[in-house]
Amino acid sequence: EYQCIELLPGRRLFKGLLILHVYSPPKRSQDRFYALISKAIRLANRGGIPLLVSGDFNAPHTAWGYPKTTKKGDSLYKSTHDLGMVMLTDPRYPSRIGNSICRDTTPDLTFTNFQDHCEWTNLYEDLGSDHYILETTLSTPVAVSRKHTIVDWDLFREIRKDGGHWENFADWKQSLCSDVKRATKVVETQPEIGTMDSKLAHLFEARNGVRKRWKQNKLNRRLRRKVAEINREINNYSTQLERARWEETCNMVDGQMRVGGKWNLLKHLMGPEKSKGSQCRVVDRIVSVALRDSSEKEVCDMLAGKYLPLRGADPPPSKPLFYSGRMQSKLDENITTAEVRMALMDLNGRSAPGADQITNKTLRNLDDASVDFLTDLFNEHWANGTFPEEWRHAEVVLIPKPGRKPSLDNLRPISLTSCVGKVYEHVLNNRFSAFIEDENLLPPNMVGFRPHLSTQDVMLLLKSHIIDDNTHDARAILGLDLAKAFDHISHAHILESINDMDLGARFYNFAAAFLSGRTATLKLGELKSENYELGSRGTPQGAVVSPLLFNIGMTRLARELDELEGLESALYADDITVWVRGGAVGHLEDRLQEAVNTVERNISRMSLSLSSSKSELLIYKPTRKGRRPKDWVPPEEVDVTLFTASGDTIPKVSCIRILGMLISANGYNTETLRRLEQHTAATLRLIIRVSNRKRGMREENLLRLFHAFLMSHVHYVASMHNWLATERDKLNVLIRKTVKRALGLPIRTSTQGLLALGIHNTLDEIIEAQRTAQISRLSVTRAGREILARAGISTTLQEERMISLDSAVRQALVVTPIPRNMHPQFNIARRRARAKKILGQVHSNSGSSTFTDAARADRNRYVAVAVSERGTLLSACSVEATSPAIAEQVSIALGLLESSRLRIYSDSRSAVRAFASGRVSPLVARILRGRTITPHEIIWFPAHMGSTISGITNSNELAHARARGLAFRAGLHGPSSLDRSAPPGANPLDGGAADRGSRDVLATYNEVTSHYRLGRRVFPPPHSHLTRGQEITLRLLQTG
Repeated sequence: EYQCIELLPGRRLFKGLLILHVYSPPKRSQDRFYALISKAIRLANRGGIPLLVSGDFNAPHTAWGYPKTTKKGDSLYKSTHDLGMVMLTDPRYPSRIGNSICRDTTPDLTFTNFQDHCEWTNLYEDLGSDHYILETTLSTPVAVSRKHTIVDWDLFREIRKDGGHWENFADWKQSLCSDVKRATKVVETQPEIGTMDSKLAHLFEARNGVRKRWKQNKLNRRLRRKVAEINREINNYSTQLERARWEETCNMVDGQMRVGGKWNLLKHLMGPEKSKGSQCRVVDRIVSVALRDSSEKEVCDMLAGKYLPLRGADPPPSKPLFYSGRMQSKLDENITTAEVRMALMDLNGRSAPGADQITNKTLRNLDDASVDFLTDLFNEHWANGTFPEEWRHAEVVLIPKPGRKPSLDNLRPISLTSCVGKVYEHVLNNRFSAFIEDENLLPPNMVGFRPHLSTQDVMLLLKSHIIDDNTHDARAILGLDLAKAFDHISHAHILESINDMDLGARFYNFAAAFLSGRTATLKLGELKSENYELGSRGTPQGAVVSPLLFNIGMTRLARELDELEGLESALYADDITVWVRGGAVGHLEDRLQEAVNTVERNISRMSLSLSSSKSELLIYKPTRKGRRPKDWVPPEEVDVTLFTASGDTIPKVSCIRILGMLISANGYNTETLRRLEQHTAATLRLIIRVSNRKRGMREENLLRLFHAFLMSHVHYVASMHNWLATERDKLNVLIRKTVKRALGLPIRTSTQGLLALGIHNTLDEIIEAQRTAQISRLSVTRAGREILARAGISTTLQEERMISLDSAVRQALVVTPIPRNMHPQFNIARRRARAKKILGQVHSNSGSSTFTDAARADRNRYVAVAVSERGTLLSACSVEATSPAIAEQVSIALGLLESSRLRIYSDSRSAVRAFASGRVSPLVARILRGRTITPHEIIWFPAHMGSTISGITNSNELAHARARGLAFRAGLHGPSSLDRSAPPGANPLDGGAADRGSRDVLATYNEVTSHYRLGRRVFPPPHSHLTRGQEITLRLLQTG
């Protein structure tokens, strides 16, 4: 018996190692080892790595301390000698413990074909066995201490406060990187070293002393039994110690649940194969296997041909590429500083940088001079129709696809491009996405990458047209897969589509420069390629504008599918779903075949192809109770056959997956329930591993796991299926079972007692919340309302239409980015520190600031105010609006009319973001139209921080009190103090509402679920200072 293991190079092992471990029982006297060891040597030589052979050979020979030599031992000795193997085992230190009739021997041997950096040691530790633990040490470079870099962003902003002058982008980039380096602190951490428990050390010492006495008198059975007894005690105590240390780790995680690394630990517990460490090991294995038969360049070239649209094989365009559409002076306007600031505000701070190593966090903390420099730089390229070469270069990192066999064929490319270039893309993407939506240039069946639309909208149409339809006819759903659509779509077709949509000459030139002349390097583990030139196909993976360009290219196909009679369709990026709501079998086949032909006719112009093997056809014919009609046939026997242009047949399936929604041909939800049961089981296992009845993670964080790993899957599909009564009961049982485990309650806890805690929602409540939130979201846009109309859903919600600010007004505004990590419950200290800093600056420079707020006066009437830092009313007005967000925007507009006060503070995130994006309510635009607005800075201020902060009067609360006072009709000289009580019948939490009937309707998912959950809560949650055991005791008392 043998095992052959290859250790791949890593941080601690710079060169691979092949280990052959052998076991040969004593009775197998005829075993020979020459062929096995020689095969291992050939394998090691092919990879250029050393070989280590070890194992329990049971081959006596005088060379390793036996009194005589057997044929088996002689064969092993000659084989290792002939093959150039050197024995590391020292026979003076036997590896097997003898007994009263047998001496100590050395059956465990270690050989190697390299000796310079190896050391063999007998640890004389048996752990209750009759063999000692043997250690073979390989000399490798010393593990260096790990270095962490921490950027002090306050210091960085202070360094760049005075701005600077830069001749070109290279100078600016060098200055930026230098300042980041000055603000960066390097912290070195040493590897964790485990400490020996004192009791465990005492047990080992006692066991070694007894065993030493037994070796002097091996006939003493009492000492032998004592050694075995101590070994059992060591084993039991080690298990207990391991459990205690794991509980300590869980306690540590419980206090750091808002650190990304802790969630990585939990994800690893859910599935180790999905962790980053596991992915790195898989990549190392793939590279090692690939390099056995090919050189690094050959492997890189093969990967580039598979995962990159390389230059050389693309046909030249059939006609010259230039813009011939209608000119768009509005779209061709220069980029404003406000647009750049909005793009910087929306950057994701966790995105990896490109080759220039400029991160999004750095860009979010830029000084005003740098923002102006970037604006001028972007306008230069915008006017000239150019895109810098370094922004067109991508570092493509290949990672293994989850759930697939590790190989070069199952990798996923992730492109890393310049973050500065992405800011430029964000600016143009924001401008043109808004224009396309305002002009209704995309058909409503295009759902992907559009504002206020999501995958669930396609699922809503499928539910309405297929699942809810009570017809006896067979219905059909066809899912079409385009082979590598984003990588192969033609650049010429995208530019032609821009022409057809009349998006302007500048955007056309930008797209042409953005798509052409791109380069990329590939990286797989430690394997890195040279630069590759990309061809004239494919939208760059990971680019901000790629989804927009892809949607533009797919517009003609979507429009033609939308115009087909008797057929419904939806496109989410490259996922095309077509369905027929009923009719004769021949009608189904004709309609679907026409859709396939339409798709193939259009994608041929895009240089795309249809993958018939990955496309699926489902005949939906649900099983009904009662007697079946005479002409009834099962779904699998319905004769509908679809062909592609190449003659391939699209396969029929019994269950189809559409954007995460599983639909079975028989109408049951068995497969969906099975998936949810798997998620429930995995969540329960995780909760058991990280918590028990006394220690570990506490209730609050366990409920976060419950929502993250289970309820997120339930929320996604809950309202998209028609659940049978038994299926509803089963889902509610899964939810309750997981909640009980998280709370530490027994499974027999009554349902009524559990509901009284107000912890979770029932399935019916989740369905209602999801449907309400979806209708509210879709009601905002024209495309969304069209989807609702096609689904047969009418809505009474009014549209909050937003329009663009005048360019002169927007150019006069500077909107400071809203800082991250400002949650009102979890980041109270950060919010208080920000409020204190702002108030200190405001009161030290009196007369330059305005605080704004709004309060509800009646159902759709609000009062908007602008006050000074001392609470003096500057201006006020009544507003008729559909939401408080519009009233907050009006209050900021009032502040903009104060020309002498250049800073405006508002506690409304939505209002601040509206001015940052330049998309505001028509009422606000009308207030500001035709007025000369002096430069103002709009700053977000944390709300609900109390009347005073460190002895400083909170001006934001003064504005809030003034708005409420006017809303209660107290007049111009109404309350400005913070202790003004509301009139009878008013609810202070409604922001000054005069009556309880004027509250907002419940329109979001959280509002609906919180309404039900908190409405039945009888008992309060545990205090944050309670231990896990105390929390469980409290919950047991509350549930009886």
